[in-house]
Amino acid sequence: MNRPAALNALDPSLARALRRSIAAAAEDPSVAVLVLRGSGRAFCAGGDISSMKASEEGVEADGDLEDAVRDLARALDSGPRIALSYIKQTMNLAETASLAEVMEVEALRHTHCRETEDHREAATAFAEKRTPRFAGR
Repeated sequence: MNRPAALNALDPSLARALRRSIAAAAEDPSVAVLVLRGSGRAFCAGGDISSMKASEEGVEADGDLEDAVRDLARALDSGPRIALSYIKQTMNLAETASLAEVMEVEALRHTHCRETEDHREAATAFAEKRTPRFAGR
């Protein structure tokens, strides 16, 4: 991100460029890791307040970003709730616990996920080449 004067705050243009770059990396099988950097003294200040305020004042909002956020929210909402919950909990734990503690908890949660109905549904859907229908159990 290269908007150091704005602390790399995400305006619609930067958000679109970032989304395009991430999508391109996701499609490229030679890319194993994607590193994001922010120029200047801040990685990213979040959303650009000026852009948000302009949107509230009637300037056209970035519909592509809103659509992408809505699509992501729907995907998460229809995903394996137990596994997603464990991911969030483990990420939060990683802020304060040791690596050994996090790895132990992750192993236990992974084992628990394998015992869920959602895991069985995911495996069945994969074998049947269809989208899984998760129930959160």
